[in-house]
Amino acid sequence: MVGISRDKSGHPEEAQMTAADREAANSRQRARTVALWRWALIEPAMDAALTSRQRGAIVRQLAAREHAGPSGTPAAVSRRTIDR
Repeated sequence: MVGISRDKSGHPEEAQMTAADREAANSRQRARTVALWRWALIEPAMDAALTSRQRGAIVRQLAAREHAGPSGTPAAVSRRTIDR
């Protein structure tokens, strides 16, 4: 078990992150942001009450237009990507 470093007064010390640690953390955050954006994009098609035909129509509509991407720039998503 890894212990928590403490300063002389017994308070936890801040961990020092290396540049590689910061880059890895930023990369994980970007990946989470993109994943949540993708989920939010397809959420309307995830309704269990939809028929296959209704779901297909929603997916085609999503694929037919550009969306504001996770960073705010326009992003197109193909039907094939949505179907995955």
